[in-house]
Amino acid sequence: MKNNKARFLFVCLLILLSTTVICCPSLVSAEPRDFTPYHKIQGILAEIAATSNRVKVEVIGQSVGGNDLYLVTIASPQVLNKLNYYKWFVQFTVNYPEKARWLVEKGVVDYKATIYIHGSIHGNEMAGTDACLDLIRLLAYDNSDEVQEILKNAIIIINVCANPDGRIANIRQNNNNFDLNRDFITASQPETRLTIQKVFLEWTPLVTLDLHGYMGPDWVLIEPCTPPHNPNTEFDVLIKHLYPMALEMEAALKTINISTVIPYRDWPAEWDDYPPIFTPMYGFYHASYGITFETANWRSPGTIETSIKCHYLGSLAAIKYTVKHKYEMFWGQTEIFLRGLRRGNGRFPYAYIIPVDPKLQVDPLEAVDLVNHLIFHGVKVHEATHPFKIGKTVYPKGTYVVLMNQPRSGLANTILWDGENLSPPPDYGLDLPMYDISGWNFPELWGVTVIPVDQKFHACLKPVKQADYPKSEIVGFGDCYFALKDDTNNAVKMVNRLLAEGIKVYWTIESFNWCGATFRTGTFIIPVKDFWTRRMVYKIAKELHLTLYKVGNVKVGMKPLQEPKVAIVFDSGVSRASYGAANFVLKNLGFKVDTINYAAIRRGALQNYDIVIIPDGTNTTIANRLGSVGHQKLKEFVEAGGVYLGYGEGGGSLASITSLINVKAIRSGNYGGYNNGVVRINYNPNDPVTAYYPLNGYAFVFFPVWFEAGQGAEVLAKYAEKDLLVAGWWPYYDVTASGQPAIVKGSYGNGTIILMGIEPTFRAHPEVTFRLVANSIFLAASN
Repeated sequence: MKNNKARFLFVCLLILLSTTVICCPSLVSAEPRDFTPYHKIQGILAEIAATSNRVKVEVIGQSVGGNDLYLVTIASPQVLNKLNYYKWFVQFTVNYPEKARWLVEKGVVDYKATIYIHGSIHGNEMAGTDACLDLIRLLAYDNSDEVQEILKNAIIIINVCANPDGRIANIRQNNNNFDLNRDFITASQPETRLTIQKVFLEWTPLVTLDLHGYMGPDWVLIEPCTPPHNPNTEFDVLIKHLYPMALEMEAALKTINISTVIPYRDWPAEWDDYPPIFTPMYGFYHASYGITFETANWRSPGTIETSIKCHYLGSLAAIKYTVKHKYEMFWGQTEIFLRGLRRGNGRFPYAYIIPVDPKLQVDPLEAVDLVNHLIFHGVKVHEATHPFKIGKTVYPKGTYVVLMNQPRSGLANTILWDGENLSPPPDYGLDLPMYDISGWNFPELWGVTVIPVDQKFHACLKPVKQADYPKSEIVGFGDCYFALKDDTNNAVKMVNRLLAEGIKVYWTIESFNWCGATFRTGTFIIPVKDFWTRRMVYKIAKELHLTLYKVGNVKVGMKPLQEPKVAIVFDSGVSRASYGAANFVLKNLGFKVDTINYAAIRRGALQNYDIVIIPDGTNTTIANRLGSVGHQKLKEFVEAGGVYLGYGEGGGSLASITSLINVKAIRSGNYGGYNNGVVRINYNPNDPVTAYYPLNGYAFVFFPVWFEAGQGAEVLAKYAEKDLLVAGWWPYYDVTASGQPAIVKGSYGNGTIILMGIEPTFRAHPEVTFRLVANSIFLAASN
């Protein structure tokens, strides 16, 4: 027993000594350091957890690629044994900020500042993960007064490697090719959703540090950001500590001769915190003081060690600042929640109404998805238990209501509002664009009717934890066919499931009426000839909450659909993010998709497919890399009956394709800046590609394209002539793109070319335009 104890103490001493060398910047080994590979992280963390009573390691879930996400909690042993209590107090603070203040002020609660560190969300920005490991070692073993003070006052939560897939592959994105630091408000990826659930909702951290790279070899970037600041956040509260914290981090880095850019102080614009898509900016909506920290470049003449050390020293300085100012920062956090309870101090509506009744709602299924999305993000939603009236409108039982006197009302508003047109006036200058997107409106981009209400009203409401989908219905009279309207994404999923089961599905090429109901071009027709088919159709419709219409032997033009053979191009010049989003969306809709490259096109691989899709990217690079042989193969593919779909600056303006249908593409990049936003679109509802779209609808653009359509080209959608930009940043849109074609189609040989200047699948967010791509595929599958 004594010998075992002696061996254990000896091993601990060795670990302590080796850890000191790694963690203390002044004692770092002269040996060149490399980044820690992902496969070694589990063993490192297990060893630390086994030899320190200050550390808890948990696997909170898996990445797209099936790799574990490790969340490490560090605190004093006494606090570590009472984590559920501290989690409870965090939730109490969110909902009862004034009472939480009183409990802390009177010493009833021994308040601990929760500090969250997000390591390497971009997989090829590796220094963050290694800095996290160094910080864990320091806090796990060091007994200095400095560390003891941290453990006495704080709980440190570290997501060691927020993007395992990217680290393993040495790429920015995850295995779905998504930039996770653009996904927070959409929350389409498991890594993002786990961070929201396990960190921002369970812990609501006081501080969020997001570790990135890289800047120069001898300088770093530390937020806060430049204007504009989103009006749904409480930036005036946050900046009181964000800027002083950044100064403390800067001072720490001066000790190793690293200079610092603080955008808030040093730059006029172009590094803004406007969109809620980034980790720290998303944290703002949970009253977290969030900072993006871009470390020094490790490439020559920098070093890996310097890159890691910058993150290590800067993060440690932020932790020490928080410990020193935890009470003032806690007061600021509770002030943000209090303002939320006061509807953003009166800036927000009294409530938002989200109907699900088909008479009041464009897409009831998307409406339910939006309600559940709000709940997922921590927004409180109620459901009407009885009908209620606002103005002249009576909303039935089951209508959803988002009352805006709630702690996270800023988050609710940024999801439900109409956004802002931030485009500069003509004399502003185009050298100061926004850093990323400036519009993300859920109601318009998810196709949901949402009504803001400013005045107080009376309604009997109950809180809901999950919204229920409407029940599937079978309506009408007729015994020959089922008709399915192509007006929701679930209809696409149903058609793909039916085709996979070998069940025949037809697609109408004109509108028709039956028993008083109108069915537009693009309606799906399902013959019902036997019991098995009827049963399978019922089953799938029920699972997808869809309404089927019984119709008789209608005389309408229709084409049979076959199971589509879809190729999507990914190679040099094609945006990885755009490809990833298109591939992700189409697979979620039930399409079987193959990825091909330029070499495959040159070899003639397109002959195996019905449609080829080239998403956004750099059109000149795509054109050059395809080469003359590749362009010829594309031409032959379309001429033989295939469908080409291209969108955005990449696939939507490929000159060798546009010339085939007498169309000229004009790129907004020629008119300055990072143009993007939510736009009004006038759709042609009589074409199969734009089937069931409203005459006045919406879409999202990112470096938008518009077209000059010559003879023979069909215009399927136009940018609105008036008030084109709903929300976003797009200089000169009113004098360049207003009223211009946004989607065009033309025939070449036996095939079809479809070009879209919009981004129908952008980051898997604009769900209302997913069907434009699906319908293009069905067009190819009906030839």
